[in-house]
Amino acid sequence: MSRIVVTGGAGFVGSHLCEAILHRGDEVVCVDDLSSGCTENLQMAARHSGFEFVRADVSEGLELAGRVDAVAHLASPASPPEYLRRPLETLAVGSRGTETALRLASRHGARFVLASTSEVYGDPLVHPQTEDYWGHVNPIGPRSCYDEGKRYSETLFFDYWRQGRLQIMWRASSTPMARACIPTMGAWYRISSCRHCSAATSGGRVRGTDGVEGIIAVGAREHAEGKQQRQGAEARHQQIDETRP
Repeated sequence: MSRIVVTGGAGFVGSHLCEAILHRGDEVVCVDDLSSGCTENLQMAARHSGFEFVRADVSEGLELAGRVDAVAHLASPASPPEYLRRPLETLAVGSRGTETALRLASRHGARFVLASTSEVYGDPLVHPQTEDYWGHVNPIGPRSCYDEGKRYSETLFFDYWRQGRLQIMWRASSTPMARACIPTMGAWYRISSCRHCSAATSGGRVRGTDGVEGIIAVGAREHAEGKQQRQGAEARHQQIDETRP
């Protein structure tokens, strides 16, 4: 039985991930400050004896008792209205929050999964984006709080990996918001009210459970060290290997 920490576990993808981990017989420590997630998302997970909820802001640090076998770092506002309303907090969780999660994994020798976004490409000139495309970015625009925070988190992850033993990176590109606590992505996503659903996204059709299945599949892979795993309708299995210098 593994003990897995999920930051942002009260959000849409995070809450589904908590449930999926519990259903396979592992334990979950859900860490969330409830600034964009909500406890209603955790009602099913909370029925399991292996579930623990810690209300905390990972950008302010995190100390957990007991062993940690894996960390899935999903904490971040994900919708333009939310991160435009809270730009400093969005930058903080993308930078300090990511380092908190990486330090936790490093201390315990745990596997690490980072949920990133196709927004790291900025306003791309190539569609769909492949991993050899570096983007068309604006570091001072109104959306840069989210884009730059995610870019920083990817840089931080890979520098931790190059110098240590961190193993995995997973990048989410398009996921429908079927269980969200705030209005999300209205211009980009057709939001469905079903729990496990298909939704039309800017990249095609992606099931609401695909994100969770992708995280678990990548997290369990034995030879995913230092790899980016893209998930979205246009590129479910594309990846690029990075090698240490």
